[in-house]
Amino acid sequence: MFKLKPGYLYIASFIYGLATCAFFLTTSKLTIYFLKNASIQKTVIGFCMVISIFLGYLIARQLKESIKRGDRLNFYLKLSMIPLLTLTPLFIYWIVPYTFYLSSIVYVLASVFGLIQGTLLGLLFERKTLVRNTSFFFILGIAMAAWLFSFLSINRFVDLVAIIACVEVFFMIMASGCKKIDVSSNLLIVIGISLVGRFYFEPIVFYDRQSLYDEKVILSEPTNHYWVTLTQWYNDHWMYLNNNLQLSTIDDWLYYEPMVHPAMHLAKEPKNILILGGETGCALREVLKYDFVESVTLIEIDSELRRLASDNLILQEMNQRSFQDGRVNVISRDPIGFLEKDSSVYDVVIIDAPDPANIQMNVFYSLELYQLILARLNDSGVLVTQAGSPYFATKAFRVIEKTMAAAGFSTEAMHNQVLSLGEWGWIIGSPSLNEEQLEIQLKRLHFDKIETKWINNESMQLLTSFGKDLIPVDSISVNSLSDPILHHLYVKGNWPD
Repeated sequence: MFKLKPGYLYIASFIYGLATCAFFLTTSKLTIYFLKNASIQKTVIGFCMVISIFLGYLIARQLKESIKRGDRLNFYLKLSMIPLLTLTPLFIYWIVPYTFYLSSIVYVLASVFGLIQGTLLGLLFERKTLVRNTSFFFILGIAMAAWLFSFLSINRFVDLVAIIACVEVFFMIMASGCKKIDVSSNLLIVIGISLVGRFYFEPIVFYDRQSLYDEKVILSEPTNHYWVTLTQWYNDHWMYLNNNLQLSTIDDWLYYEPMVHPAMHLAKEPKNILILGGETGCALREVLKYDFVESVTLIEIDSELRRLASDNLILQEMNQRSFQDGRVNVISRDPIGFLEKDSSVYDVVIIDAPDPANIQMNVFYSLELYQLILARLNDSGVLVTQAGSPYFATKAFRVIEKTMAAAGFSTEAMHNQVLSLGEWGWIIGSPSLNEEQLEIQLKRLHFDKIETKWINNESMQLLTSFGKDLIPVDSISVNSLSDPILHHLYVKGNWPD
């Protein structure tokens, strides 16, 4: 039977209180961060811990003699505190995108922690006088944890908790006088496992914008024009610009394949491609699937967004490292200024710009830009632009179509149901084909020689088929730099005055 060493008990009690409070603070903060309902989460986690500590204490008092004769069980209970304290916060942060049951998992972990702590408490405190004498140090440990938590970052605090766990186990072992177990080797093994887990799990990062999203935010930072946010659910990711969904790995091909491949096939083996916008690299990814493409010039709107898409591992996976292709030339310049001085002739021009939600984006949908593009296209060239939703912003969609026609293009509207974005549309234009020829050729397209996930000849029949417009569009005008009506129509949408 272990001999009690009161000197060590006071230190053990202090660390015990500190460790218990540290576990509660880290788990409750993480749970509140993702689930928001602070009062409920703190209450339930605290309840689970207190009840479990009490139950563990009762179990230890009932089974004290049998447990204490089992040196190994006693020792390993103490040893289990190291990975529990060290890895639980990291595990909670890691598992968020993979479960609907985060709160239940946290409650179970809190209960297991409390049960082990309560059992160890019952083994350490054999006399009421010791409980009274050590309660001060226990409360002091709680106060110390709360104080440290108030100014340390969550990762620094987790590192501190890891040290606390090792010290707690050491003093619990010393307090109970355990000598029959090879303490050092077992302790080193558990510390090693905890360190491996510490470096395996990603660091905990808190983002202010997590409250805006249901998925886990894994990146949130400003660029030249946007605030970029990446979120994760299981193995899929979502990208938001200024809190507006830009793309998702669940279905980005439903957007980019209709935008890129019909234009690339209509142009008959195009070699020189111009992309306006497209900093995510996903339109570029589709263009680079064609071996006969010799050069792609990308005019970036936001250099920081493009840099992020080039360097971030998740975005690299989305765009298949398209910016690293030697055929790509990225230029940071306004599109009109570039085209006014550019002497190149292009086979396909793709406008992958944000919606005209502000005046600055109006230029990408203006008569002046379309006229400059027409001058830079070869006779069999093709222009395609994203055009927003034909159903929720019908007038804006038709203004883009009319503006392209006013610049000298025959046009054909296309649309598709993108699962994450909703109904989306594009306008494709040709300087050489009339509208009837353009529609016929689009419906005859086959994509058997290129790798696609969705688009085929059957889908082309759907892409080019529309029902009636939801609202009358007879009175729409041409969008220009001097009369930027598109922005106002887009913002208003189809909603009544």
